[in-house]
Parts: sequence; C-alpha cells; structure tokens
Amino acid sequence: MKIIMFLPNHTLAIERGDTTHIKELVSNLSKFAEIYLIKGGDEAITENVSFTVKALRIVKGLARGSLSILRGRPDLVYTRSGQAMFALILAKIFRIPIIVEINGLSIEELRMATGISWIEKCISYAKSFLDDKSFRFADHLVVVSPKIKKILEVDYKIDSMKISVIENGANTELFRPMDTTQAKRELNLDETYNYICFVGALYNWQGVEYLIKASPYIIKERPQSFFLVIGDGPELKSLISLANLLGVSDRFIFTGVKPYSSIPLYINASDLCVAPFIRRRNIKAGFSAIKLYEYLACGKPVVASDIDEVLKLLGESKSGICISPENPYQLANGVVSLLNDPKSREKMGNNGRRYAVENGSWENVAVKVFEVCQKVAKKD
Repeated sequence: MKIIMFLPNHTLAIERGDTTHIKELVSNLSKFAEIYLIKGGDEAITENVSFTVKALRIVKGLARGSLSILRGRPDLVYTRSGQAMFALILAKIFRIPIIVEINGLSIEELRMATGISWIEKCISYAKSFLDDKSFRFADHLVVVSPKIKKILEVDYKIDSMKISVIENGANTELFRPMDTTQAKRELNLDETYNYICFVGALYNWQGVEYLIKASPYIIKERPQSFFLVIGDGPELKSLISLANLLGVSDRFIFTGVKPYSSIPLYINASDLCVAPFIRRRNIKAGFSAIKLYEYLACGKPVVASDIDEVLKLLGESKSGICISPENPYQLANGVVSLLNDPKSREKMGNNGRRYAVENGSWENVAVKVFEVCQKVAKKD
C-alpha cells in the first residue's frame, strides 16, 4: 500500500508534541505501508528526523513535488487539520481518497487562548474556516478523543461512521523504566531528594501554576521534595514569577526544551509525575495527552486531574491518582500520599508500564491507523 503523508507546515526538527506524533506515526506506519512524506520548505528531513521512511524532501515547491507523487497513483493521502486544504484539492483532482487527522480544533483552542493578538485571532478563525471545509470533504477523519468526534457529529453535522477515534501513545522502547538513582546521577541531581516531574509545553491549560501553588504544602510534609518542569512555552515567565512570589523558586528546576531522547531520563529520575490539567481544557473538545502515556511507559505513578480522558486512562491502567482540577490542596495531598507510600508507587508504576506496552504504544496506534487506511482505500 502506498500512502502520501502530506505535512507541509511542520518543522520536524522541533521538539514538540505534534512533531513527536508525526515522527512516531510515520516511523511505525512505514512498517506496514510504503510512505512518501511530502514536506515543504528546505528542512533536511533525513538529517533532522530519526526515522526510516521513503521521505521526499520538496525543495522546488509543494505543488510541483506533490503533483509528481500524485501522478504515481498512491492508494491514499493522509494529512493533518490546519494544513489539509491543499492536499484535499489535489486528492480530489486525482480522485485519491484522503484522511484528515484531527488532534485539536482551532476554534476551541482560540477560545482557551489568552493574551493573543488580533492577527493571531484572525489566523485562527481562517484556520477554523478551512478546517470546516476539509472536515466535510475528506473521505475519513481520524481524531484523538471521543469528545472531538462528538463535536464533529453535533456542530459539523458529520456522519459518525466517517470518524475514527485513535488516541495517542508512547514510544515504549525509548520510554522504559530505568534505575532512578542512576538517572539522577546522569542528570547530576541529588540522590537524596524526591523529584516530582512535569513534561509538556507550558500553556495555561496545562495547570502547572497549580503545581507551584501546591508545592509549599508538599514541601512542608516532604521537605526533600524538588520539582522538575521539562518544557517551554508562553507561560514560562509567569510560572517562574509565581515560584518566586511563593518563595519556592529554589525547589523548581525549569529545564526548558530538552531533546526527545533525553526526556525518559528526567521522568525516570523522578519519584512520580503530574498532569494538573485545568478543567476548561476538557469541557468540550477533550484531548489525548502524549505525556501521560510516556509517564506510564517509564513505569512512574501519576497524579493528574480527574477530567474524562485522564480519568479513563488512569482508571483502566490503575497507574495513578486523580484529583480535582485547579485544587492545589488535593494535588498536594495526592503527591504526598504517593511519596509516603513506596509500595503503591511501585505497584502503580508496574501497572502503567504494562498498560502502555499492551495498549498505548505508537506501534499499536499505527496498526489502528493502517486498518482505517485500508478500509478507506478499499471504498474508493
């Protein structure tokens, strides 16, 4: 089977959740199909992206490169929302079925955004308009959460049979349990301290401010506690200011962006991981957080907000504690209870690892995507 992955607007060398999704999906999907990756700009994919795939670097323009591949009659075109319109037009001209993958809805993200300019708002509304058209004319849609599917059914009037829910995953070979003490040594962290870890882009909906607000209570009960915050984003400065204001800045290590390959080391150096999402993030659109699967794959227990997708994942995997969102006291209690109970941490960690391997690997995700691709291609 020959599949075109049409991803013109992504710089794949950037360490970010969406690029992780793309690279892991393409890498694992290439085990089952012949993949051609169409990429705009002059990024040297073969140098910056560590997957083995028949990748096409388009230097002379997307249109020319795309036409050269489409004339070869692929079985399917696969693209992502936010950049699907050009691929959709080409696919329809050449009568090739097209799948659009949806990881979030532009209009919902706009409603959650704070402090953005009118230009950014205009761009978001334009993306939303184009998304609306691409969703309706695509042959099939792949979404990462049941809530996104529900929005498409109710607000966009799209037939549920045209939508498949396939959640995110983790690279369970890269993200695997390691000796905690050894991981601390490799990162030059004090081996006598407890570390609580957060990984992710620092946006307001991640709820890291509540981890900072919870930290004084955690430190009071567990004086040897320190906090690792791995990632960058628009909230970084305000989070650092909040830590200074609360007098806990000496307990927080803000690492900034780290290479994908080094993230497992930080997770494994920690005693537990957190995902304190705010409730507003999940009121309507839902999501599928890669970080949760990566925490589980490393065998670490999790304290996270009890929003639908998280509650379901931690409930099925028996790998952590769910607490009320935006509640520093409950977050602190959840962290302290696990720090005080090594046996429960170990049991939850083992449960999480088992679940990630059996249900949440990127290879499992790719198998599901490939099955959808086969069905859509056969219908044509």
